[in-house]
Amino acid sequence: MKIVKGQSLKKIESKTRYEGCSFYCAQAKKVSNSSFDHCSFRTGITFFNPRNCKFENCNFSEKFGLTLRLRPRQQLPLDISEFSELTHLDLMHNKLNKLPIKIERFSNLVQLDLCDNELTELPSEIGQLSNLTHLNLGNNRLKTLPSEIGQLLNLTYLDLGLNKIKVLPPEIGQFPNLTYLDLGFNNFENLPPEIGKLSNLTHLDLEDNELEMLPPEIGELSNLTHLNLGMNYLDSLPVNQLTKLVQLNCCCNYLSELQGISQLTSLIELDLSSNFLSQLQGIDQLSNLQKLNLSSNKLEVVPTEVNKLSNLTELDLSSNDGIEFSADIGKLQNLTILYLECCGITQLPTKIKQLSLLRELSLKQNKIGGKMRKKIKFLLPNTKVLFDKTFFELFTSEE
Repeated sequence: MKIVKGQSLKKIESKTRYEGCSFYCAQAKKVSNSSFDHCSFRTGITFFNPRNCKFENCNFSEKFGLTLRLRPRQQLPLDISEFSELTHLDLMHNKLNKLPIKIERFSNLVQLDLCDNELTELPSEIGQLSNLTHLNLGNNRLKTLPSEIGQLLNLTYLDLGLNKIKVLPPEIGQFPNLTYLDLGFNNFENLPPEIGKLSNLTHLDLEDNELEMLPPEIGELSNLTHLNLGMNYLDSLPVNQLTKLVQLNCCCNYLSELQGISQLTSLIELDLSSNFLSQLQGIDQLSNLQKLNLSSNKLEVVPTEVNKLSNLTELDLSSNDGIEFSADIGKLQNLTILYLECCGITQLPTKIKQLSLLRELSLKQNKIGGKMRKKIKFLLPNTKVLFDKTFFELFTSEE
């Protein structure tokens, strides 16, 4: 084994004993059979798939990370315990069904990534990682969470998406610093009222669960800016107090009316697609709205409230069969993208020519004849207008 003493280095090699060296490198890939004695790592460093490495009396001034990508059926190396000073541990994409290490040994961890494995449970000792700020458990097979998870008081990021969790423990409310929480693609039927205690939360993802209602405490998340409620069973939205929201996704629910949405004046993006809406009271108060998806609802006419959204740049009204347009649609003069697919449209009002910034207009799956197609293209000479191909076009394209 080669011995290197007291040098400043930008590279780490295998089969080397380093004594009293200073390192200035961000990565060390596949280093094996090396040891470090009284060494100093002056910049943040991440070791990728190391083997048989030992650290004695070393100093890590910044990030000390370990990334392991294992072969199928390969177990975690036993010498991982040599990395007890780790601040970042990445075990993603390894098909692990349990943590075969005493996780509590890594008390300096601030970031732990375990997503895309096959974990069915977490050890209660995970609550001892008191310095943890980032915990990614997405895309596993978790059904429950240990109550000890509530001891992670410094968490700012928690990803539990793509699991099989049915019940969220009340300890979820014990994260005073949490800003990002992903609970999407689980089996939640309800949420505990303690969720309202996450006063610093800005991002909340609840997509694709089995929620029929939200607890009123959801309105206490006063700093929330992004909320995803898509693909649930909600028929009401108790979100009128969430005045800092800039993005709200409510697609694929059972909404037939909107209550209190007029107070969400910070909204920039709103997805209400695949619901049962026939009218949109109060939506005209959303003066900052830029993107609005109303596809697959029960709209018979374009609501006058929509035509007052002067900052709107993208509008999707597709799959509202038989929807009628008034000349007021020309008031949406900042519109750049307009989708009107599958609406049973045979013509459009002449005032559509006032949409001078329109870049794309999709009219696919409608019943627009050749003369009206020419008229629309004439009215919108700078717009990419998309129609279904005619029989002749289909025939010539095959040629």
